[in-house]
Amino acid sequence: NSWHSWVCIPKLHGDNNTINVLSHMPPHLGEVNGHIGKIIQRNKFENHNRWPNIPVYIDLTEELAYALGLYVAEGSISHRENGEPNGTIGFCFNINETYYAQKAAEFFQSFGLAVDIRPRPSKTIVEVLASSVPLAWLLSSMCGDGSKSKKIPSEIMSAPFNIRASFLNGLLDGDGKSLSSTNLNSSRTLKVSSGHLAWQARTIMADMGHWNNVGQGIENNKQYYTLP
Repeated sequence: NSWHSWVCIPKLHGDNNTINVLSHMPPHLGEVNGHIGKIIQRNKFENHNRWPNIPVYIDLTEELAYALGLYVAEGSISHRENGEPNGTIGFCFNINETYYAQKAAEFFQSFGLAVDIRPRPSKTIVEVLASSVPLAWLLSSMCGDGSKSKKIPSEIMSAPFNIRASFLNGLLDGDGKSLSSTNLNSSRTLKVSSGHLAWQARTIMADMGHWNNVGQGIENNKQYYTLP
């Protein structure tokens, strides 16, 4: 009356250190002199915008990987009525998480974007906002759109160990909850709405030698997944 089940976790390895931005763009955005620009005018009211601060290829550094992890945990984009990203990108943190807010601001500034930091004491949060249409498309394509569809980018999964570790640090800093408020050295539990994200994170952790199980539960009628 007993049984055993096994899960095979793939061994990760790779040397990817570049993001091909163009591969994540919609048909009307393309390459213009090595950067992203609008190449198709879909109606007479659209401008042929250019974004010289968004190159076709981006170096995947530890700093960028950390910011992407933080985005998967706490980031979001806004949409037009037709469902397309309208360019507004935001991070939302507890009002006391000033370090993470600064990291989000630095992420935007690395692309030459103006940053709007909005503390909201009545809600005990701080929002970090910026606007860039191609960056919004990139984040939506790479990281998923909405908490239930968030994912670890394939570029991260095929990156070297140090890049994957930096991404995981960002993800845990955003969505990791300490198991003990009195033990600063205690481990953290990842709690997310995306099952796919939880299993991807487990794969990275297993590759680092940390074996754990994906748990799940329901809170306020919403499914969640945990990874200790």
